[in-house]
Amino acid sequence: MGDAISYYIGRLLGPRIIHRWPLNKQRRAVARARHFFYRYGMLSIFAGRFLGPLRAILPTVAGVMKMRHGRFQVANILSAIVWIPVMLLPGYLTGKSIGALGSNGTNAGLVISFVLSVVIAVWITLTLIRKRKSRTINEDV
Repeated sequence: MGDAISYYIGRLLGPRIIHRWPLNKQRRAVARARHFFYRYGMLSIFAGRFLGPLRAILPTVAGVMKMRHGRFQVANILSAIVWIPVMLLPGYLTGKSIGALGSNGTNAGLVISFVLSVVIAVWITLTLIRKRKSRTINEDV
């Protein structure tokens, strides 16, 4: 529903929405989304659901660029059908694996600790990369 609403907002307001808050604060992301949509069309709506930075902007851009409603909804619904299992499957498989490790829970605790450590390490790394990029962008301006 959220993507459909974003599409309609883009369709109704047209290009002027890009110059309004909150999109005017995200000019680079909007430019990337427009380029991605222009290059890949309907496929961009499908693939955009899996690309975090573009996920929120692509439906609005599709509306602004007058993508036909039917094509948008086909890509939107198909991507949602694929996205749900892709997002849920890793957690489901992890839960099944932990349950299969044994009833004493010793191995399960080690696996949970390892997974949690990896998640924290990835989060810290991404945070440091974002800070470095923002520092570089601010120095260039």
